[in-house]
Amino acid sequence: MANPILQRFVDELVSSAVFVDHCEDAASAEAWASGAFADWQTLADGEIDPVQVVGLNDVAAHLIELMADPGRAVDRDRLSGRAWGSDVDTHVLVDAHRVRDGGTNAAIILEYEAASGAQHDLTLTVDAGVVVAATIGPPGLAEAILGDPTSAVSVESIDEPRIADVLAELRFGLDDASSANGPLLQRRLGVQVGVTANDPTEPLDLARDPGADAWARSIIERTIPLEPTTQRRVLGEIAASIDERRATGDPDIWTLEAVACSDDAAAMIGAYLAPRNLDVHPADEAEAIAWLEPADWVGAISGIAVSAPGTAIDGDTLVTMINRSSVVTTTIPKTDRALVAWALERTLYAFEIGGVLDETGQTTQDASAILGLAARAAWGDSATPSDA
Repeated sequence: MANPILQRFVDELVSSAVFVDHCEDAASAEAWASGAFADWQTLADGEIDPVQVVGLNDVAAHLIELMADPGRAVDRDRLSGRAWGSDVDTHVLVDAHRVRDGGTNAAIILEYEAASGAQHDLTLTVDAGVVVAATIGPPGLAEAILGDPTSAVSVESIDEPRIADVLAELRFGLDDASSANGPLLQRRLGVQVGVTANDPTEPLDLARDPGADAWARSIIERTIPLEPTTQRRVLGEIAASIDERRATGDPDIWTLEAVACSDDAAAMIGAYLAPRNLDVHPADEAEAIAWLEPADWVGAISGIAVSAPGTAIDGDTLVTMINRSSVVTTTIPKTDRALVAWALERTLYAFEIGGVLDETGQTTQDASAILGLAARAAWGDSATPSDA
C-alpha cells in the first residue's frame, strides 16, 4: 500500500476491531462500525474496500458493510457468535422528545429499543433546522431532564404520528465531532448526511434596511389600524394555535422560529416579511424568498386586508394583488411573475398557522387584524397591545 497514512489507518482499524468483541450491545457495535466507515471515507477515498482488509475479523467487516450500504440486509450467520448479534438492525423508534432552550437551538431525543429489549437514545442537536451533532447514549435522557428541577430547558413529547414529519423537515450537516455517526444516521433514518441547506461560502444577504422597514410599517399602521381589544384577542388566538401545534411536534413551528429567530407569536407569523434566517429552506427556496422586498409584502398584505373573507389565496393571486395595489407602486414584471408567485407560496403555511388563511387557503374573518399584528412585529414595532 503506497499511502503510508492509509496503511497506518488500516493497521489501527484492525486493532480497534477487537472492540467489537467487548461490546455489551448492538448499538455500541453499530456505532463503532459507523465511525470506522466514516473515517475510511475520509482517508481511503475509494482506494480499497475496507471489508477486504487483511486481518479484519468477519463480524467487524460485516458491520462496516452494513454502514457502507444502507440498503444491505443483515447476515445473521456472520453475527451469530456475538450475544448481541440478533439485535443488529432491529432497533425500533419507541418514543421521541424535543428539548428547547428558548431560541432557535433545540435537540431531538430519539428513543430506540432492539428485539431483545435493549434500549438506547440517539440525540440530535438542531440549529435552525439543521442537525449539527448526533450522540448515541444510554436511555433515559429525556426523563433525567424532566426530573431536574434546576433545568433551564423544556422537554416536549412528540406524538408518534408526527415523528416522521419532524425528521423529514430536518437537514443533516454534522460537525466534525459527530461525523463518525453519519453512516449510522443514514442507515437508521434513511437521510442524506453532510449536506446543509445553503452553500456556506455564499451566504444570503438578509441584512435589514431600517428605512425600508420603517416605510413598510408606516403604511401598514395607516391602512390597518388596530384597537387594543382586537390586538389582545387576535394575539391570544395566534399564540394558542402555535402552542397547540408545538405540543404535537409540528416541524413548521420550528421552521418559523428559525426564520424569525424568535418564539414571539406575531413575529413568527410575520417571519417571512423580514426573514432573519433562511438556512432551514433549500437553497433555491431561500434565495427566492430573500428576493422578496418589503414593498412586495406591503402590496400583498394590503390586498388580503381589503379582500372579503373566503377569498382564495395562492402565490399568483398575491402577485396580482401586488401589481394592482393602491398603496405601493411596485410592479412584478411578467418575466418574474412565476418565480415570485412560487416564492410567496413557500411562505403561505405561516399565514395558515396564524389564522390568516383557513385549511382550504381562503382568508378568514380576522385576516386583516392578524396581518396587521404580524407586519408590526416583523418591521420593528411590538405586537403587544397597550391600553393607551
